[in-house]
Amino acid sequence: MNTKRILIVSPDNTQRENLRDILNSENRQIRSCPPGELDTGNLRGSFQPQIVLVDVPDGAETPSALIETMMAGLPLCHVIVLTFGEKDRALEQRFRKTLRFLKKPFTNEHLSDLVDHFSEIVDLKTEKMIAETSLIKRNRDLENINERLRQIVKSTRRLTSLNGKEDLGPVMLHEFAGAMNARGGSLFLHRGDELVLVYTLDRGHIPDRLPLPLSAQSVLGIVLSRCEPLLIEDIRKENRPIPSGFSGYSDPSLLAFPMMERNGAIVGIITLHNKVNPPFTRQDKELGTILASYGSETLRATQAIEDLKRSEEKARTILEANPDPVMVYDNEKNVQYFNPAFSRVFGWSLTEWAGRTLDRFVPEKDRELDCLMGDMEKKGESYSGIETLRYSKTGRLIPVTISGASFTDSKGTILGSVRNIRDITDQKNLEEQLIQGQKMEAIGTLASGIAHDFNNILSAIFGNLELAMLDLPENTPSRRNIDNIQKAAKRARDLVSQILSFSRKTENPLGNGRRILPHLIIREAMVLLRASLPSTIEIREMISDKKGAIHADPTQFHQIIMNLCTNAHHAMKANGGVLTIGLERVRDPLGGENTKAPCFVKLTVEDTGCGMDEATLKRIFDPYFTTKPKDLGTGLGLSVVRKIVDDCKGEISVFSSPGTGTRFELLFPESDGMEAEIVETAPALGKGSGTILFVDDEA
Repeated sequence: MNTKRILIVSPDNTQRENLRDILNSENRQIRSCPPGELDTGNLRGSFQPQIVLVDVPDGAETPSALIETMMAGLPLCHVIVLTFGEKDRALEQRFRKTLRFLKKPFTNEHLSDLVDHFSEIVDLKTEKMIAETSLIKRNRDLENINERLRQIVKSTRRLTSLNGKEDLGPVMLHEFAGAMNARGGSLFLHRGDELVLVYTLDRGHIPDRLPLPLSAQSVLGIVLSRCEPLLIEDIRKENRPIPSGFSGYSDPSLLAFPMMERNGAIVGIITLHNKVNPPFTRQDKELGTILASYGSETLRATQAIEDLKRSEEKARTILEANPDPVMVYDNEKNVQYFNPAFSRVFGWSLTEWAGRTLDRFVPEKDRELDCLMGDMEKKGESYSGIETLRYSKTGRLIPVTISGASFTDSKGTILGSVRNIRDITDQKNLEEQLIQGQKMEAIGTLASGIAHDFNNILSAIFGNLELAMLDLPENTPSRRNIDNIQKAAKRARDLVSQILSFSRKTENPLGNGRRILPHLIIREAMVLLRASLPSTIEIREMISDKKGAIHADPTQFHQIIMNLCTNAHHAMKANGGVLTIGLERVRDPLGGENTKAPCFVKLTVEDTGCGMDEATLKRIFDPYFTTKPKDLGTGLGLSVVRKIVDDCKGEISVFSSPGTGTRFELLFPESDGMEAEIVETAPALGKGSGTILFVDDEA
């Protein structure tokens, strides 16, 4: 039971004692004083009365001023006025809830009951006031917590907005210090076998690197061992940890928060000290723990971003170092990435097509195959080595092989595809060279098979020619005819040797190569051509005075003239035209005006015939390729020409278009040295009699 504090105010000492005796009980603490000794200081002292009895002597007026003073000093106090006179109704109306008039005389029981009644009212009011005060305090505390939580939410938003480690230390530490009202602190990250100081508000407070393990009695050592926040209200009263001795501490309280991985490993520690209004409290610890959890998430996210950047940089380096073109598409076939090799091979840059569909890339006839590859990518299937064609920026068709696969996010959702495109132009050229080599080998096999039979025929021709020459005198028309026949037979003999040389490697690809004057062989060939070409074809010779000499087999050079002119004849056979054969000495076209640049002998064979399209031009040197009917061409003429020019270390160029004729330009390195051989002198035939044995496997 609560003790009730009662004050008796009366100018009569006897009356004060009587009233004390009436109200005296165990649960009542009673004091009394005359009105003159009552003041505000007494009312607000350690004894604060809950009930005041004011005794008004007979004939005296109600002490209104005194009552107002008590009401002002004791807001929870109730006043009972004991009087013989009438009630002061104005005063009673003013303090109607805390003021009662009790008219004398009254019974002791009546007075005691009234005091008990007022005591209960005072108890209720006191409890209410205490509850209201507590509620106000709690509301203020909650508002303070809410405000701090709002600040923490803002801090977490700022932390989660960080994109890299370069801002992490300053921002995180300032957010922690601001939320905890701390002026000092440090942020450490756990890297390998040490703690690294990332940022501090007290430079020089602690070393930049702390090797592990740390002292078990240090603040950081305790946090590392416990893996939980640490609150120290007064480090001077703690057995652990050991004070660091830093002179910048303004108070003995501190906080430390570990930042954890999801597996419980510590990745960093934040320490705070020098609170604005010390010491740090449990509320600081609890709120800081919330902020530390977001800090841990920020560290993990930042590390993930750094790892992703490194991974992207590594992937980009690999792609850019790849010699093959690489393309990255999204699911809508929009270009996301080209590597430099793609730009080098196909000519387009990434800025031209980023975010767009490269529709000019795929030829119309290969679009169905491209759609098939796209369907495989959408299903998550990969493919490799699909051979197809792709356009370059200039419109050139490039043979390629494509390997591709899709790529996904962490949930397995397909985001797009990546394709490796290998330019196989060189491979195709090598394949064509291999095919040509195989054809040459086939020609060699065929030529070696017929060479024996052909040489047998030539042997009979040579034998009969030589016998006929014995019967004909020199310088007669018949003898000259026989001489021409013998020259033609020798050309035929050399032709077999040239076919064998053309179709397989020999030790001497130039045959009987020596320094020759090509203009003499051209004139010899012109004699035969004029006799065989129709009159509808005009032959023009444009032989320069500076003719030059070359190193070549005269028979092979003669064959070049005959093959090129024969092709020109067929091109102009229908409508006639002009056949022009030119020969001049020129300097290396790449030498500019350098007078010491090497010289070449340039042979030109030009006709005004039907010409050739681009597709035909690409194949004219292929063995067995011909545009003539089967009975008019073998497809070996230009192949032989190309082989002879290559063996002479020369170059051949062709210029033609439909309806404009064709021009062949052949460059032969000029040969220095002794004067060219012009005529071969055959030894005189021996004469005599005897028996000749002739052996032939088919005789």
